[in-house]
Amino acid sequence: MILAIDPGLRACGVAWFEKGILIKADLVSVKTMESDAKAFLEMANAVGAASPPVTHLAIEYPQQYSRAITPRESVQKLVGVIGALAVTFSDSKTEYYLPRQWKGQVPKAVMHRRVLGRLTEAEQGLIPELPVSKLHNVLDAVGIGLHHVGRLKRKRNRAGTRRKPGR
Repeated sequence: MILAIDPGLRACGVAWFEKGILIKADLVSVKTMESDAKAFLEMANAVGAASPPVTHLAIEYPQQYSRAITPRESVQKLVGVIGALAVTFSDSKTEYYLPRQWKGQVPKAVMHRRVLGRLTEAEQGLIPELPVSKLHNVLDAVGIGLHHVGRLKRKRNRAGTRRKPGR
C-alpha cells in the first residue's frame, strides 16, 4: 500500500493507494501549540495513527525559490515534518517529489481539475467534502499519489496533431 502525503505543520493531505487505485483520501489535522520539534512529531504521529500499514510513502518535498514570497522558515518547518514522517514510517520505502516533478508549472486550479479527471467515479466519491482552503491539501496528496503510480501523466493528442486555438 502507498501513502501519498502533502505535508503541513498543522494539517497534512493524505491519500492511500492500493495496486494503483485510490482507496482513501483525507486531511489529518493537529491543534498544537508546541515548539517546532514537538509539532513535527505530533503531526507525524497523527498521520501514523490514521494510516493502515504501508509499504511506500510518496511525499512532496518543498522547494525554496529565490524570489518566492514564502518565508524560508515555513519551508524549513515542512522539512521538519517530512523528517518526522520518515522516522514514523521508517519501515516503508520513501520517494520524495519536488512540486515541479509532479505538477510542473500548472496552476493549482488546473492541476486539481486534472487530478479529479484522472480518478474513476468511485475514486472521486472518496474525496472528502472540505472547504477549498483545506481541500487543496487532499487534492495535492491525491495528485502526488497519482504521479507516483503513473496515472497523472499529461494526456497528449495523437502524434502529429495539434489543437487549434479556440477549439
